[in-house]
Amino acid sequence: MAYGLAKWDLVDHRIERATTLYRTLGDRARWQAARTISVFVAILRGSIGRADDLLSDLAATISTDSSTQVRAWNLSSRVLISTMRGNTDSSELKELRALAAGKLALADQLLCLGIVASAYLQRQEMPIALEAAERGLAVLTESKIVWGGYVYGAAGVADVLLAHCALSAVNGRSVDAKAFENARAACRLISRVARTSPVCRPCALLLRGRMSLLSGRTAKARRAWHAATSVAESLQMPREWGLALYEIGRSTAPSDPSRSANLARAAEIFEGSGIAADLKMARQALSG
Repeated sequence: MAYGLAKWDLVDHRIERATTLYRTLGDRARWQAARTISVFVAILRGSIGRADDLLSDLAATISTDSSTQVRAWNLSSRVLISTMRGNTDSSELKELRALAAGKLALADQLLCLGIVASAYLQRQEMPIALEAAERGLAVLTESKIVWGGYVYGAAGVADVLLAHCALSAVNGRSVDAKAFENARAACRLISRVARTSPVCRPCALLLRGRMSLLSGRTAKARRAWHAATSVAESLQMPREWGLALYEIGRSTAPSDPSRSANLARAAEIFEGSGIAADLKMARQALSG
């Protein structure tokens, strides 16, 4: 519960105690579940190096008799970290796509599909990214709640749908009505299902801002991003804080000094968190 409520000190203490007890009892399945939470907590808190170390401990316990759910947790977090670092592996992506097509709970299926979609978007393989995102949207429609690190699945779905619409606009094509409605539906659904989990709110606000910008409502978009900076900073979620600053800076006129200030601060946050892909994006915006 603490994990979704951003009560970081409590979750660290309880997870450490739980993993110690499960290891003593020889309860591998519950130890893996607890370790998965610790991996996603590290990612949410912008400690990518620590997340990688924790993931190595989890991966060492995976074997041929591990459940599909555990393998999905392990591989989705590995691909997520690789995406943040900008070095995804095609074989891992294929494996994660296969797992997403298997028998999984809705939340786990959404997690896999959203992370797959984001990874393929980063690789500029839009057809595969879009296919995963559209499948993920169908799952998101059925979801009742998104808790903690599962937000990365929901966010990945919306991110790709928004990027697809934005790409059409950049290329001078009219945005397909169905694509636009899918993007809007994804953002609306995330705001609804993530309402009870505070750690999901910065992401929901970021996506709401991007949807507003896509709709031509720049002032509304910037209000959402400013709200995201406040929420992310208070919850100690540096990546989302940096992304909100990046969006604010990117939407500011080049002549406005606050543009470079916000982009530079975003780059500083990404560098400190070891998030190379976002750092590259912020530096490109600064140089442009």
